[in-house]
Amino acid sequence: MDYGRRNTKQYSFRCPDLKELRKLSSFVLDPLNFKQRHGKLLSMLSADVVEGLLSVPFSGLEEIPRSHIIVEALHLKKSEIEACWVNKGGMFGFSSDFLIGKATVFAQAGSADAFEAFFVLLIY
Repeated sequence: MDYGRRNTKQYSFRCPDLKELRKLSSFVLDPLNFKQRHGKLLSMLSADVVEGLLSVPFSGLEEIPRSHIIVEALHLKKSEIEACWVNKGGMFGFSSDFLIGKATVFAQAGSADAFEAFFVLLIY
């Protein structure tokens, strides 16, 4: 029986900058409410986490979200999303610098919902 060669892809992901994420976590105004909506994400940041613990299983088969969904979820204009959307190695998304910058701007402006959308996206 000839099994042949498996068709697999290898991906490598940068480890998240925990210092930046921990700094952003200080902007969460109501930790109990945040925990009810997003689970134990904050406690994971305060503990010494094992590398890769913050990553979600990724198969590469996920559908690329449509821009109107991203606009709604991240409180951004479509033109801003299109300008900052990057394709890196066949995968689409935003750079961590962009996400951290936007999370910080929304936190400083007191926009809790928009801040949390970026903050949770950064953790995942």
